Amino acid sequence: MSTSQCAVYQVKDTSEYRDVRFRSYEKLKSEGRTVQIENYQQVYIGRIQPGETPADIKTRLQKQ
Repeated sequence: MSTSQCAVYQVKDTSEYRDVRFRSYEKLKSEGRTVQIENYQQVYIGRIQPGETPADIKTRLQKQ
C-alpha cells in the first residue's frame, strides 16, 4: 500500500461478532474489550485524493 492509499477494515460479518460489529472503538474500550486484528477483514482499499480527510473518505464510500 502506498502513502496515497487507505484501507477500511470492519469486524468480520459472522454471528460470533454480531453484538460488537457496529459499536465504536470507544464503546468497546469502555467495556474492557480489545481490538484483535484477526477479528477484522479488509473491505476497501483505494487512493486518497489530495486534501481528503477521513470524513471525506467515509462520505465517498457511503455513496458507492
